[in-house]
Amino acid sequence: MSLNKIEYAKKLIKFSKNVEAAEILRNIIEETDDILLKQNAIETLLLDIELKKENLVIERIEPLIKLAEKIPSFPLELIEKVKNKINDREIIYPKKNLFTQDFYNIYDFFQKNFLDKHIQPKLRNDFLEINFRLALKTAHDQNIDEPYESWNDLRSSISKEVYNIVYKENLDLEDFENKVDKLNSTLEKKLEGHTKIFYYFLDDMESDIHLILMAIYVGYSEKLINLLLESYKSNYLPCGWKGEYPLGSLCVINGMLDFKKQEF
Repeated sequence: MSLNKIEYAKKLIKFSKNVEAAEILRNIIEETDDILLKQNAIETLLLDIELKKENLVIERIEPLIKLAEKIPSFPLELIEKVKNKINDREIIYPKKNLFTQDFYNIYDFFQKNFLDKHIQPKLRNDFLEINFRLALKTAHDQNIDEPYESWNDLRSSISKEVYNIVYKENLDLEDFENKVDKLNSTLEKKLEGHTKIFYYFLDDMESDIHLILMAIYVGYSEKLINLLLESYKSNYLPCGWKGEYPLGSLCVINGMLDFKKQEF
């Protein structure tokens, strides 16, 4: 199975889909216990992706070299070849900080004003308010029938676009992730002991907020990102899409309602 994934990654590379290919290869490297598969994935990632770049990203290459050196069967001449290329080429380092005033404004909203019971839900023309039973289906059913789209697939497609920017621009996300972790802790404390719909869908909510903030962080603007943000600003939980995106409506439900009083 993993070998097939490596071959698939190589096909993606041929079509210049290096971001998706790199993700597949890194997952194999992290997850497999098969030494030969790990070696194959490291070689492909190094030779066909990282070393083909005009500017080398040292923070991506050095960990791969260290892993390669721990594998007895890994060709020493290949390791030396990689090290020599590093010495001969220009090296770039990750950009550390992209926090803008827009980022801080949205971050402060989620930290201070979100989950305020005094915020009145505002139903936009492109929102479709649905009941709890349907929300469970539109949010989590991967094989949902028309006229709805898979909510997970739609959000994942947008997330890939955001991560493409992270990869291409060589952005360091450590400070960003630390800020989001702190925000999640704050939100979890606010919801702890309550039975709000937001709490029932906590993982989805945190995933959405992460996507919203990361999009703002990297300067990515897109219809769904904007709708997600407007939904949360009105205390609605976004939970699906009716129609064929980008046409259609965002499915929402009042996140401040008590889920125990809803029909499952």
